[in-house]
Amino acid sequence: MAPAQALTDTFEALARRRALRLPLTGLTLHELAQLAPAGTPEDNLRSPHDRTGGNPFFATELIGHRAAGAVPPGVRDVVLGRISRLPRPTADLLRLAATTGGEFDLALVARVAGLSLGAALDRLEPAMAAALITERSPGCFGFAHAVVRETLTEGMSSLRRAHLNAEIAPRKNTLAGPRPCPP
Repeated sequence: MAPAQALTDTFEALARRRALRLPLTGLTLHELAQLAPAGTPEDNLRSPHDRTGGNPFFATELIGHRAAGAVPPGVRDVVLGRISRLPRPTADLLRLAATTGGEFDLALVARVAGLSLGAALDRLEPAMAAALITERSPGCFGFAHAVVRETLTEGMSSLRRAHLNAEIAPRKNTLAGPRPCPP
């Protein structure tokens, strides 16, 4: 049985038993301060909180990591592990989307990838199911956490990033109609 099917079967069995399902949200800045080392200034917590959406593991790893801006190895390993379980075409499209920023216009990413809008959406559905990206508005998607996007872009060579940026830049202004993601 595939892992996804096993999880679906487990959720179904729990639902039949009327199990309580609790949605988890990120920690607030105040809650994160309680996990941080004593005396950590609030200003030192703001960036990790913003980059992780308050995810306790990701945020505490960032707080403990001394290299400014870099994704800590533990966070990178978790994110790369989740990405490695995606179909290869999905992961490739996510890497392309990551170069456009925290939010991305699906039509733009599809055009750069040489895909129809429907094919691009089909490729992104596993990433949505894995909660790596969310649809912010029709046609506008965003990474669940900045560290997901950062992990994807840090894993590229500077030449690859430059190449993708060169592919994206001229196409940004060629799409007709209003764009779904704010500039």
